[in-house]
Amino acid sequence: MSTATWTGGTIWGGASNNATWTGGSGASGAPAAGDIVDLGLAGTHTLTLGADTPALQSLTLSTSTNTLALGAYSLAVGSGGVDVSAGTVTLAGGSIADTGAMTVASGAKISGSGTISATSIANNGALVAAGSLAINATISGTGTLTAGVASP
Repeated sequence: MSTATWTGGTIWGGASNNATWTGGSGASGAPAAGDIVDLGLAGTHTLTLGADTPALQSLTLSTSTNTLALGAYSLAVGSGGVDVSAGTVTLAGGSIADTGAMTVASGAKISGSGTISATSIANNGALVAAGSLAINATISGTGTLTAGVASP
């Protein structure tokens, strides 16, 4: 198991991949199955998935000005879980499949439409449904859960 640290670029995976990484066990230090992923790049950045991810050990988004945009792709994370300690994760029909516990810290947010599955979500930030967002997890914490309302 290696730790893949995002060092730049805007597209992770797929034909348009231009994300740069260090430390991962994949090609050019990119994340591979079983890796720990650190998305703590300083500054204001958006990293957009260009393909489904391999089954990662864990993923941490730790910079308040960064966004991980899943689009319609899937983020697969093992028992290490997803930790959104800062920043935003957006879905547009995609999914988060987390076999561990998920954390959304104060000031952090997960929003959009799609599916979130985890054993539990400690939500002290914001979970925001924009359209249809299925959440398959036990939710605890002091954060907000906002349901979007579709127009007739």
